[in-house]
Amino acid sequence: MLDAYKAAATKLSSAATFGAVKTSVGTPDVMSVTTAANAVPGNYTITVNTLATAQSLVSGNVADQKAAIGGGEQGKPASQQTVDAEAENA
Repeated sequence: MLDAYKAAATKLSSAATFGAVKTSVGTPDVMSVTTAANAVPGNYTITVNTLATAQSLVSGNVADQKAAIGGGEQGKPASQQTVDAEAENA
């Protein structure tokens, strides 16, 4: 029994025992909260000014799904492509 009192007294002598901070959030499926060892106790309010929104990008229909995009020579940067000037002006 003396060991139990000694263990309790040891816990009471630790600054971490009195400095422990517990967190809670009203709606845990919306956000989560954690604390650091040096957290300052208190009540904090989080204000959300703008909610995130989903975005999507859709292109128009593609006639040939295997055709090269933009033409040119596949695998070469634009600076290394060769162009037939006569064919383009025709």
